[in-house]
Amino acid sequence: MEIQQLYYYMELCKQKNFTEAGYACNMTQGALSKQIRKLENELGITLIRRNTRKFELSKEGEIFLSYAKKMTGTYEAVSYTHLRAHETRRH
Repeated sequence: MEIQQLYYYMELCKQKNFTEAGYACNMTQGALSKQIRKLENELGITLIRRNTRKFELSKEGEIFLSYAKKMTGTYEAVSYTHLRAHETRRH
């Protein structure tokens, strides 16, 4: 799992549309779909129900969204802390 996949997933959940989310992520709908499918395969769960015309998260997808938000938040906090520590050492 890559951190960028979590950001893609969160954007997809926000946009509720593969085409719009792909645009927001600077990729095609097909490339975004491939990344989400890769994430699902790695997790062994279905995040998005694709058999309907409208966007729909699975139960597992809803749960994973909250984890994705926590993981990216932690990643950003650690990255910021690391950056600040590095800047402090340079002065």
